Amino acid sequence: MLASQHPHTTDRPGQQQPDFTAILLTMLRLERQQTDVLISINVPHVPGEYDAAQLRLEAGEWGPLVGAAVKHRDEILKTFRVLDWALFVQE
Repeated sequence: MLASQHPHTTDRPGQQQPDFTAILLTMLRLERQQTDVLISINVPHVPGEYDAAQLRLEAGEWGPLVGAAVKHRDEILKTFRVLDWALFVQE
């Protein structure tokens, strides 16, 4: 799922506020353990660090920053391993 969050305040003195943050969410269902793992990648879009002309959010064109996040997500999914299944034991 891809969503966006727009900042509500400017409580970051000395730092530039992002125009918006794209949020890439991926849920992995672990059926045998009856649980889910949620992977969240936040992609802040700070003025001057991205080209707004490359974005057409309503058309699903999120630009190169989100494209890079999708590549990171794909790498996470390729390499994701549960090393300790005991984490999911219900007592």
